[in-house]
Amino acid sequence: MQVKILGCGSARPTRHHLPSAQVLTVAGHHYLIDAGEGVQHSLIMAGYKMTQLEALFISHAHGDHCFGLPGLLTSMAHVGRTKPLTIVTTAEVADFIRYIEAHHVEESSYALSVTIAPSDEVSPSIYTDEWITVDTLPLRHRTSAVGFLCREHCMPRRIDPVATNFYQIPYSAMPALQMGLDYVPQGGGRIIPNRELTKPGRPPRSYAYLSDTLPAWHLVEQIRGVNLLYHESTYSEEFLDRAETYGHSTARQAAEVAKAAEVGQLLLGHYSGRYDDVSVLLKEAQEVFPNSFAAQEGDLYEV
Repeated sequence: MQVKILGCGSARPTRHHLPSAQVLTVAGHHYLIDAGEGVQHSLIMAGYKMTQLEALFISHAHGDHCFGLPGLLTSMAHVGRTKPLTIVTTAEVADFIRYIEAHHVEESSYALSVTIAPSDEVSPSIYTDEWITVDTLPLRHRTSAVGFLCREHCMPRRIDPVATNFYQIPYSAMPALQMGLDYVPQGGGRIIPNRELTKPGRPPRSYAYLSDTLPAWHLVEQIRGVNLLYHESTYSEEFLDRAETYGHSTARQAAEVAKAAEVGQLLLGHYSGRYDDVSVLLKEAQEVFPNSFAAQEGDLYEV
């Protein structure tokens, strides 16, 4: 499970940062989270193909999170994408997508479906496929906005090769063992308990994306213990009043939320364009939560 940063700025592109966009990869499958201006180019430069994306998750209708959608959805049709695409987003962005379809995507080679997430409550498992489950989380911003809690699917048990070789278990029986079933020989004989042939599976890894929002104190229990938390950190404490006015957080506030939720790592992002150097934000966060990192375009984080 990995997170690739394509853009971690806010409001508009600067010399140092692009608007919000990142790719979550689980078992080789890619999901785009937010689609700020220039996301097509960022995907290409990072080596991703538009035909590879399994789903899109768009947090809200502000341009630095969705202005990349017109070009991206149009280009998917131009390159002949055939895989169906699901977009999970707010009602306002859904209206924007309908406009794009009506005015820019004349003939589409792929089926597009939009799942609208309520912005006032948690929506458990609003998206699920073979590899991940995603909940949407209500954010506190100037407009309807949602965050995303992504969890990978893991087998509850994993095969113990030493034991299966000893008992000469056929390969055809492995899927049943991973599901927790005992081994029953086809020709009769001793039934071998699953616990003798498998080991406990690894706990599923989790990633929470919270941008844009006031400090997410209301979501501490929902994100408790996640492996990696991305919490917007637009300003330093010097601009606390400005953060509150515009529905954003400071780096210190993000760190305080991460500490309260006992997360594994905190990833800062959505920096104000006033910061050419975000070390001041990282310093404030690490004073509260040492395991904090300042995202930069091109960074790849293991979850």
